[in-house]
Parts: sequence; structure tokens; C-alpha cells
Amino acid sequence: MNELAVFDEVAAIIAKYKAENEKLDFDYASKEGAKQAKSHILALRKVKTKVSEIHKEAKAEALAFGRKLDAKKNEYNGEVDKMIKFTKDPLDVIEAEVVAKSMAVLRAKEEADEAKRLEMEARERAVILAEEKIAREKAEAEEAIAKAKQEAEKKTKAYAKALAKEEERAKAKAQRSAKAEAKAKA
Repeated sequence: MNELAVFDEVAAIIAKYKAENEKLDFDYASKEGAKQAKSHILALRKVKTKVSEIHKEAKAEALAFGRKLDAKKNEYNGEVDKMIKFTKDPLDVIEAEVVAKSMAVLRAKEEADEAKRLEMEARERAVILAEEKIAREKAEAEEAIAKAKQEAEKKTKAYAKALAKEEERAKAKAQRSAKAEAKAKA
């Protein structure tokens, strides 16, 4: 298929003008020479117009052919796409099931991880609470020991005081007895 055959007629005209152009020699300064030059330019512009008309017509036909070509391509591709879809749909279903199972496994793992994390947090909170309780009980026990120590010291001092008084009384009694004995012997 020779797509450019539409320009064959115009190509011949252009070749004729090319040959003629090489031989032309206008006297541009004279009125007659300028008129001939302008006439020649007009003839060349008519050829240019002819080229544009042929191009426009050929392009319109080519565009119409291109649209038909595109329509046919789309029709054939549509048929092939239907066959692909028919064959691919079962694969897509299987793939979707595999993806769904994978997502379920992943979700279950994430939920298990979250449950473990929450359990660890709960254990950590329990350990912290237990440590706080132990610290509180230790402080209470130390306070109770300190109070008991103070009480024991008070009682020990009171007992020592009472014992010292008793010893003093016993000493005083012994002195009185010794005096009385000494008086009685005397």
C-alpha cells in the first residue's frame, strides 16, 4: 500500500515548476518583471493550496480509516478480554481465598500479640502493685519496730529506774537496819 500516492500528481507539478524556476530570471526592478514574478508566486501558491487540499482529504480518509482500525482493535481486544476474564475469574477467586486466609492468620497473630502485650502489661502492673505493697508493708513494719523499740527502751528505762529506786530503798533499809543493829548492840 503506497500511502503517499495521493501526492503523485502534485509531485509532477512541483518537479515541472522546479525545472522552470531554474531557468527564470525576473527583472524585479521593471513593472513587467515584477508582474511576472508576482504571477509566478501566485501559481506556486496555488500548487501549495493544492498540496494542502490533497493532504486534508487524504488525512480525513486516514483518520476515518484509523477510527475503523481502532474500533476493530477494540472489538477484538474485547473478545480476548472476555476469554481472559473467563479463564482468570476462577484464579482470582482462589487468590482472593488465599489472601483472605493469609489476612486471617495475620489478624490472629496480631490479636495474639496484642493479648500477650496486654497480659505482660497486666503482669507488670501486678508486679508494680506488689512491690508497692511490699514497700508499704516494710515501711509499716519498720515503723512498728521503731515504736516497739521506743516502748521497750521506755520500759527498760522505767524498769531500770524502778530497780535503781528499789536498790536505793534496799540500801537505805539496809543502812537503817545496820544503824538499828548498831544501836541495839550498843
